Amino acid sequence: MVQQKLINATIKNALYLERYKQSEVNEIVKFLRGIDKIIRDELAGPNLTEYARAKLEKQLSLINDLISVKFDKHY
Repeated sequence: MVQQKLINATIKNALYLERYKQSEVNEIVKFLRGIDKIIRDELAGPNLTEYARAKLEKQLSLINDLISVKFDKHY
């Protein structure tokens, strides 16, 4: 009886933890997508030096890699 209660409590905790983890992952991805949009808007601007463009494109690539890893591991 006590053992079953411990098992049930452990399962319940695992479910809560998984839901919390997923909500945090979703918030991080939302944040990264916001940064992605800002960088893309800056890249569309006419007043960028080649150095600035290269730096923004590298940042954009890193952000997209992070988002890709999120989907590979969690979906």
